[in-house]
Amino acid sequence: MRRGEILALKWSDLNFKTGELHIERQVYIIRAEIIISTPKTKASVRTVILPPSLLKALGAYKKTVDSEWMFPSPKDTGRPRTPSSVRQRLQLILERAGCKKVRFHDLHHTFATMALEHGMDVKTLSATIGHVSSATTLDIYSHITDTMQRQAAVHIDRKIGGTDAQMPTIAWEERKDSRRTSPKYKSRDGLCHHD
Repeated sequence: MRRGEILALKWSDLNFKTGELHIERQVYIIRAEIIISTPKTKASVRTVILPPSLLKALGAYKKTVDSEWMFPSPKDTGRPRTPSSVRQRLQLILERAGCKKVRFHDLHHTFATMALEHGMDVKTLSATIGHVSSATTLDIYSHITDTMQRQAAVHIDRKIGGTDAQMPTIAWEERKDSRRTSPKYKSRDGLCHHD
């Protein structure tokens, strides 16, 4: 999820029994004023299913929050947190953990990359992260799907051909359309990701 979508979540958006989380608004700042609006595209209005471990953590967290907002402002619980406060908090957490600085949006890319690596199909991922179409997801993460195709070919070669072909690893590959020729950043897991 995007930072603005997370900050705009209300407890009424989450069904603890089914794990369904409805994403239907976003938070952003204009001239130091918090604005709450519908997400940027029709596809961004969506429902995702949260895993049981996250539902358990949110259930415990909810007991500590007295607000309709999941992540209320510490100064005014009737309003959501500001995006800048989340950025500052993330940097503080990363610094204390001895990790390099990353943008909040980098977490979005890391999730998408790991989801693809672990077998989530592109259509499901596209709907989960709120892309307008699977084509958008494929375009952004083609370096992952290209490597996954190579891995599938090696897997078939091993099983059907009986070879001991080496499995390629996920790594940055130059895009055929040459719009991007180098990664924007490298994550702690050693994988290259881009915007």
